Amino acid sequence: MAEKCTRQLPPVRVPESLEVVLMRLASTHERSLSEYIKLVLSHHAFGHACTVSPSDESGKE
Repeated sequence: MAEKCTRQLPPVRVPESLEVVLMRLASTHERSLSEYIKLVLSHHAFGHACTVSPSDESGKE
């Protein structure tokens, strides 16, 4: 079962050019912009898990 998404990240300011590219990529993958950004962040965070110690993953030490 997928983990529930109950948390929000702070708003991020980006240049218009990045927004346009992200929207096009999201559309290409048939996803909303927020869904696509969540996917990209997940791939980045969990794809780099070997560089993060287990105590760092939870945000608690």
